[in-house]
Amino acid sequence: MPFLTTLKIDHDPAVEDPHQGTLLAPFIWEHKSFGKIEAPEGFKTDLASVPEKIPFIGWFLRGLLPRGGKAKFGAVIHDYICRHQGLEGRFTRTEARRVFVLINREQEMNIISRAVATTGVAIGDTFTRNKF
Repeated sequence: MPFLTTLKIDHDPAVEDPHQGTLLAPFIWEHKSFGKIEAPEGFKTDLASVPEKIPFIGWFLRGLLPRGGKAKFGAVIHDYICRHQGLEGRFTRTEARRVFVLINREQEMNIISRAVATTGVAIGDTFTRNKF
């Protein structure tokens, strides 16, 4: 597996959404084509959230793919890439989505769950600030 560390997240009970959290330790993924990506300790993630601007689609996607499942691993790395504007030009938005897909495949998500997760990321990228 290309994860070099274990995912350790602190879920803040004061936050309304229980799927938001803060990394308690660096979370590192490495791939031969993309190199090493490290989300640092203290990074805040929303684990594959769906923007509020698209309530019906968000409701549908959340029902099909819970954020606490295997998609959380790819979501943390994808969030980190997107929030840092493609890691200063290292990634396009399409490449960030490709990283998400690769991680989900590595986590052995079934093809339907991968398709739902990827669709959610594509829709989310369209409606959010992930425009780099």
